[in-house]
Amino acid sequence: MRRRRTGLAAATLVGVVGVVGAGCSEPTVCPAIGYGTVLEVRLFDGWPGRDDHVVEVRCPGDDPGCGLGEDEDPAGPVWRATVGAPARVDVRVVDTATGDVVSERAAEPRYHVVEHPHGRACGGPREAVVSLVDR
Repeated sequence: MRRRRTGLAAATLVGVVGVVGAGCSEPTVCPAIGYGTVLEVRLFDGWPGRDDHVVEVRCPGDDPGCGLGEDEDPAGPVWRATVGAPARVDVRVVDTATGDVVSERAAEPRYHVVEHPHGRACGGPREAVVSLVDR
């Protein structure tokens, strides 16, 4: 009987240590990678004469320090570039036929991680899409 109690106590101790120790693991180690951030500002698909307009994006007050990159295709209704994640940008929509500015506004992009290549704790490349619905 004594032997059975000793065995039961040992089994219980192993079970408790196993459960308590199950939550303890190595902390996540993330690689030192500076992921890129992409900003896309686009005219809504239903914008009247969408393909006859160009989207221009600038830093507020033409401050070059907000981290805007070069537009990948500057001749269309979508402005897309790698950026330094500015909190605010100024957006203009220009009629390509006349050169008139048909819309001008400030936008505050909301960036989100689009991929977690090394796990959710490590972050990854980010993106924000600003869709201009009306003039």
